[in-house]
Amino acid sequence: MITGTNSRLAHGGAQYDVQTEDLEREHCLLTLVFRAGAVVARRRVPYPAGLGMPPDPMALRAALEAQHQDTLQAVKADRFAPGSAPAADPTLNDLIDRYLRSRGLLPG
Repeated sequence: MITGTNSRLAHGGAQYDVQTEDLEREHCLLTLVFRAGAVVARRRVPYPAGLGMPPDPMALRAALEAQHQDTLQAVKADRFAPGSAPAADPTLNDLIDRYLRSRGLLPG
């Protein structure tokens, strides 16, 4: 198991925390995006092919860092689904609004 990584960034007048960690038992990497302490987006990706079992620690660290950086770029670009067609991706603001509405914190 490798240690995760965390970043904090300001974008669009809001503060975001991005956390990426290795879920070793599930053979995947998990990235969570937080705003005001609440998870507003998550990305769970199986280990990339070719890591081996058990995975090579250096290759796993590189995959984790790449996923984390990709997610940071997605937050800065107002999207969360990296690699998808941009027109099909909801913006991060859409995801946040949807979340806040589901909690009754926004009207509509």
